[in-house]
Amino acid sequence: MTHQRGNGTMSSTSAPAGASGTPARILVVEHDHAAAAAMCAQLVSLGYSICAQVDSGEAAIGAALAQRPDLVVINAVLPGAVSGVAAAEAISRQLGAPLLFLSAYSDPDTVRQAINAQPYGYLTKPFDIRELYAQIEVALAKGRADHQVREALQWYAATLRGVGDSVIVTDDAARVRYLNPAAEALLGWQLSAALGQEADAVIQLRDAGGDRVPSPFQRLLHGGGGALPDDLRLQLPSGETCLVEDSAAPIYGLQGKLLGTVLVLRDIRQRAAAEQRLRRSEERFRNAFDLAPGGMALAAADGRFIQVNAALCRLLRRAPPQLLGRRLDDFAAGEAHTAAQLAALDGANSVQFEQCLHAGRGHVWALVSVSALRPDDGGGQLYQLQDITQRKQAERKLARLAHFDALTGLPNRLAISEEAERLIARARRGARRLAVVFLDLDYFKHINDSLGHETGDRLLRVIGKRLRQAVRESDMVGRLGGDEFVVLLPEIDDLADIPKVAAKMQAACLKPVHMRGHELRVGISLGASLYPDDAADVRSLLRYADSAMYQAKTEGRGNFQFYRHDMTRGIEQRLRLGASLRQALDRDEFELYYQPIVTLEAMRPRAAEALLRWHHPQLGLLGPDQFLPLAEEIGLATPLGHWVFGAACRAAAGWRAPDGAPLQLAINISPSQLRERALVDVITQALHAAGLPPQQLCLEITEHLMLDDTARNRDVLAALKGLGVKVSIDDFGTGYSSLSYLGRLRVDEMKIDRSLTEHVCADSEHAAIVRAAVAMAHSLQLGVVSEGVENAQQHALLRAIGCDYAQGYWYLPPSPDAAFQAWLAGVSATPAPAGDNGPAPSA
Repeated sequence: MTHQRGNGTMSSTSAPAGASGTPARILVVEHDHAAAAAMCAQLVSLGYSICAQVDSGEAAIGAALAQRPDLVVINAVLPGAVSGVAAAEAISRQLGAPLLFLSAYSDPDTVRQAINAQPYGYLTKPFDIRELYAQIEVALAKGRADHQVREALQWYAATLRGVGDSVIVTDDAARVRYLNPAAEALLGWQLSAALGQEADAVIQLRDAGGDRVPSPFQRLLHGGGGALPDDLRLQLPSGETCLVEDSAAPIYGLQGKLLGTVLVLRDIRQRAAAEQRLRRSEERFRNAFDLAPGGMALAAADGRFIQVNAALCRLLRRAPPQLLGRRLDDFAAGEAHTAAQLAALDGANSVQFEQCLHAGRGHVWALVSVSALRPDDGGGQLYQLQDITQRKQAERKLARLAHFDALTGLPNRLAISEEAERLIARARRGARRLAVVFLDLDYFKHINDSLGHETGDRLLRVIGKRLRQAVRESDMVGRLGGDEFVVLLPEIDDLADIPKVAAKMQAACLKPVHMRGHELRVGISLGASLYPDDAADVRSLLRYADSAMYQAKTEGRGNFQFYRHDMTRGIEQRLRLGASLRQALDRDEFELYYQPIVTLEAMRPRAAEALLRWHHPQLGLLGPDQFLPLAEEIGLATPLGHWVFGAACRAAAGWRAPDGAPLQLAINISPSQLRERALVDVITQALHAAGLPPQQLCLEITEHLMLDDTARNRDVLAALKGLGVKVSIDDFGTGYSSLSYLGRLRVDEMKIDRSLTEHVCADSEHAAIVRAAVAMAHSLQLGVVSEGVENAQQHALLRAIGCDYAQGYWYLPPSPDAAFQAWLAGVSATPAPAGDNGPAPSA
């Protein structure tokens, strides 16, 4: 009998290595002695070592236990009481050694039996020696990897067994998977009994009042936090409770799948009892000290507080633990004087000075008296603090009136100019740069007009505070007036630092602000000029920074720009652009482009959005961002909107989906259009003239427009809805939506902004936001469109999340009507894809 197929031979230049780098040791189990001898000879010729050769299942088990081979090559079918498969199962169970089955049988029953032994390979006779070599090498490599994994698991298990805290691990159904010995001792459960039990049946946690604490496992498994209340108590088997500290976290697999949870409990009964005894002793000792009406503290020789009274805690608005071990200078607001004054104690019994101190979220001024204690009393110092805040506030109030903005408390124009002059002089002496950053709030006028000036003033105060917190102490933040702020950044070494500071201020301002039931996210546009690069005087630097900020606004708001000398020319160009815009309609220079909205499930066109383009005679094709804001400012948005409604409705009347159904037309409307009294009549006339049913028209309003939630706007939208026109919320996720608006305005659809779609695959936070938005929209019976889809990965993820429709360059860029119609015809001629097979045909 031979096991070699063909005449192929092999030679080995180096011995295949076992676990220790020596030739791999192989146990051969084959009842056909001639075949076994031939195989052993071939394995030796390949550089392997034969540790034993046996012919029965019983002998195989004994040889494996004695020799500990790197690999067992075994016939799956052996005569005798112990079959080859049974012997292999025993070896695998006791040693975990890699197994390679050889057999003349490949029928399903034999293979199924062999699989129970978890072999690393199964080779059917006859076989080529090269096949055997390949199988052996793969089995050895996988065996070494599995061995390392087993060792690592043993390390982890030993570590958990040695941890003094109680560790409890559950699966994704909150059933116990593991208890370490400390947990067994604390809970009174053995792992063998607890395994598979509901975790809440094994671990009963109660709060200080004795009430059962909601399961931390369930909160973690359902996306909530794992933090448990303070003074947490564990119900012991004896019926008593035990004070514990906790730490809980979810467990995720390599692919991000939730596998279970882990809870760590620490028994703190002894520590809590010791702390309680210490507190009682300190309270008795401090009673007399605390009766003093002024703030008092005993300090060690190094100035660290070792005892404080209640009056000092009230003055600094801190609890005793927050003061003990700290020096007075640790609470200094501005320049600290204590260290210098303590040095003077060497020649005097006491010193007195004024010091501004942090007190909670504010500041207090204190008259500080420090007396040296006698060495025989233990040394150190006695501090006495008297609150002089009102006096200092009165002294500063007059100065603030002249130099600070009454609304925000920030430096005003005069203070900014004076500080800029001083910083320019310092920069000139040190040959350093000074940056002047000019900024204002995006859409502030809209917020002010919609929610009132009182809300606008409150918002300015919040923004001023956030700007101040976003920059260095050495930087100045001031308010010029309205929604315009100036930031002075001295000692600039690297120009790249300025955009970073700008981004930090933008991030601070974009944090939500809750006012009058609205959640506002305020963007800012910034421009910067530099001394000495751009100008050497304050007036020019402010003017140039203002020009740069205006350029930032024209490039899409929420932007930052350095000043360039061509920006002065840019303002002049903008004036000329406005003049050209007034004549563009008469000259028939506008054109509508169309971009399809497709179903994510079948990737078939369902609608198309009309997007305006301007064929400028000198500047070429301009996108809406380049002229629509200007059109709004100069009052051309309304006539331009009328033209868009007429042209888009005429084009859409002839569209048909691949199944012959008419396509929906989506058109954006601006705030000024919604305020137009004749809007309903204009739309009605455009639909009638084009023969387009109202049900095929969807009007997209932005989140910013939703903020202007007036009875007038609601009536206009209600009238349009009465015609059958649909309403969609555009750019969802940019900052102004609320559930009450969605319900009040009776919208049909929600469009997720491209800023969320862009990073949905790379940023788990964006993906979570999109997932939550889709779930919310579906709960309100709204359709969901994701804008800005640019690749297959985004398409697949949005489809998996449950989004209904998508729009983006991956399907078709915005295109003229003829190109869009050609694309639509190509889609109609193409069968619907069975799955996510790429974009529809493009024209």
